[in-house]
Amino acid sequence: MGRIPVLDNHTVIALSREGGFAFIPALTGQQRFVLGDLPPPERERLCALINQAAPLAQPPRGDSAPGRGDQRYFRIRISYRGDGAAGANELELLVPEQSAPPELQTLWRHGQLDDAPPGPHDPT
Repeated sequence: MGRIPVLDNHTVIALSREGGFAFIPALTGQQRFVLGDLPPPERERLCALINQAAPLAQPPRGDSAPGRGDQRYFRIRISYRGDGAAGANELELLVPEQSAPPELQTLWRHGQLDDAPPGPHDPT
């Protein structure tokens, strides 16, 4: 995995869980975070989690590609501004669920890093 871009207030992170035996759209449960909308402590924790998960990412193709068979994985899309670029760039990380940090599961399920009680829509 290459270097993670600078995560600043303009960065948008989208997190979803994919894979498994059958594709059921309701279970992907995408969470979206605009770093500029988060309080500084949450933003720092989210950035630290992304930096922790990045080395675990695998390429989308090949023998070790996430999602082979019935394996689940997290898709992390990072939209950011490049150095001096006016438009947005995007980086995508595919992190196998079995090697992902537990906080990534919590973030995907509850939309926050702290454990929260299940709401009416708690993806499984």
